[in-house]
Amino acid sequence: MSHILDTDTYIYLTQGNKNIFSKIKEIGEENIFLSAITVAELYYGAFKSKKVSENSFAIQKNIEKLQILNFTKSTAKIYGRLKATLNSQGMPIDDMDLEIASIAISHGYTLVTHNQKHFKNIAELLLEDWFE
Repeated sequence: MSHILDTDTYIYLTQGNKNIFSKIKEIGEENIFLSAITVAELYYGAFKSKKVSENSFAIQKNIEKLQILNFTKSTAKIYGRLKATLNSQGMPIDDMDLEIASIAISHGYTLVTHNQKHFKNIAELLLEDWFE
């Protein structure tokens, strides 16, 4: 089973979280992905930091090892359906989180996040939390 790391999980990994590292080793690095949305969020964090060059370089270096999944036409359709459904139910979520969820759903992958509350209302999304 393949997994997409949410932005928070990727940050915890880079900060040395041993549980996340162990889980990746158990599952196999070839089954771990990032979304292009997560990469954008990481770069946003780097560019608003006081160490822009250092943080940007670290992201560039670290993401070279991972496969990046893009937002596609089929992902856009899932996103539109989910956004309409969640909004009609009075449960909207952040657009970037919904984009990440749409990418995970479109590939049939599990999203690994410590921010379970951001995604809990998306019934078809497989979620895991490796933080603990």
